[in-house]
Amino acid sequence: MESKAGDNSLMVELWDAARAPVMSALAVYPDRCWNTHTARSRCSRCLEVCVEGCIRLSPAPVLDTDQCEGCGLCVAACPTGAFVFPRMFQEQYLQGLSSLLARREPKPRVVVIACPGNPEKTPDPSPRQKKTSSVCLAALEEGHLLQLQAQGIAELVIDASRCADCRLSRGREHLRKLVLRTQSLLESLELPGRITLAGDPGVLDEGGGACIPLFPKIAYSRRHLFSRFGQFGPVEGGTEYDPDEAEEGEFDPVPALPEKRILLNRIIRTAGGLTAVPDNPQDLPFRFVKARKECVLCDSCSQICPGGALRQKTGPNGVLLSFYPLRCLDCDLCDEICPHGLLESRPARAEDFPIEMRRVVFGRRKIKCVGCERPFTSVEKTEICPFCRRLQTLDQAMMDILAW
Repeated sequence: MESKAGDNSLMVELWDAARAPVMSALAVYPDRCWNTHTARSRCSRCLEVCVEGCIRLSPAPVLDTDQCEGCGLCVAACPTGAFVFPRMFQEQYLQGLSSLLARREPKPRVVVIACPGNPEKTPDPSPRQKKTSSVCLAALEEGHLLQLQAQGIAELVIDASRCADCRLSRGREHLRKLVLRTQSLLESLELPGRITLAGDPGVLDEGGGACIPLFPKIAYSRRHLFSRFGQFGPVEGGTEYDPDEAEEGEFDPVPALPEKRILLNRIIRTAGGLTAVPDNPQDLPFRFVKARKECVLCDSCSQICPGGALRQKTGPNGVLLSFYPLRCLDCDLCDEICPHGLLESRPARAEDFPIEMRRVVFGRRKIKCVGCERPFTSVEKTEICPFCRRLQTLDQAMMDILAW
C-alpha cells in the first residue's frame, strides 16, 4: 500500500489490480452512456482508449469481461460514468484514503502517488487465470485527490514517469487533465496545498525527471483545512433530490449523477462552494451554457442532458431554462443536445465566480391570448395562442369549402 521515499515524503501505491481486491470489479452502466440518450450522439471515447479492444458500441457500450484487463482507461475517458470501479466509492476505500496519514508522525510534507507499472503480457495465459493490468492513475477522480489533500499535505505529487513506456500511455492526457482540474478546485475552494505532475515527458523535457511544480504554492494552516473539510461516507449513484434546488416546496427528481460527481459535489458544498477565482478557471470539471435568443424552449435539452444540468420549468408567469453548473459533467456535447443548434457551451471564466448553484439560461414571459384569455408563450410576435390559431385555421378551411 505504501513505501518510504524519504524523511519528509511518502511514496504511495494506491492500487495494483493484481494484488488489491479493492479495485477488482469494473462495472458498466449502459443507461448512463450518452449514445442511449440521443440518436445524434457519436461518442466513442471509451472505444478509442481501450488498448485491448474489448468494448463495442451498439449503441450503448458492451464490455467483453473475459478480455478486459481492468486498466481503467474507459473509467477516465467516460464523462457520464458509464464505466466505474464501484469499490472506489465505498466507505472502506474512502476512509482508507482519509486516514492514510493518520498514524504517521511526523506527517510527511510531500506525498507521491506512484504507478506500480504494467507487467509484460504472459504468452498463452491459462484460461483459468484472468489477465490483469495495473489500474491507470488516470482512473482516480478529483474527489479522491481532494481527500488525500485534506490530510494537511503540503504537496501531492502524481508520478507519471512510467507513462511514456506504459501500454496504457493513452491515459497520460487524462492524467494531466485530472491534475489541472484538481488544482483549480483547490484554489477555488481556498484549500491549502498544491498538486503537481512529475516525470511527464511533455512537461519535463529539460528537467531530467525531477519534480517541477506546475502551480503556485498556496499556504494555509492545517487548522484552517480541517475546519472547512470533513470526512465523507459511501457514495452511491442514483436519482438525487436536492432541496436547495426545489421550488414551491417540491422536490424535483433529476437524472442520476455518476458516483464521482456526487462525491465531488459533497466536497464542494462542505467546503463552502467555489468562491475564489483560480489561476486557470477553464480547467474546472464543468462548463457553462447559454442559449441564443431564437430558442423555442422545446424542452429537448432538459430531457436529454445526461447530468440534468439543464432543466426547463413552466411557471405561472412564463417558462425558464435553468443551468446547474455542479451537475454539468463536462461532456462538451451541448451542441448535439439541441435539435435546433441553439445551445453553446464554454469553459468557466473569472466573471463566473462565485459559482452559483443555479443560473437562468433563457426565459420567456407568458402573454394573455386575445381569443381565449389563457396565458401562453410564443417565439413569434402574436397575441393568439396556438390553440386559437388552430381553430382559426380550421374555421377558414371550412369557409373555403362551403364557398366552393
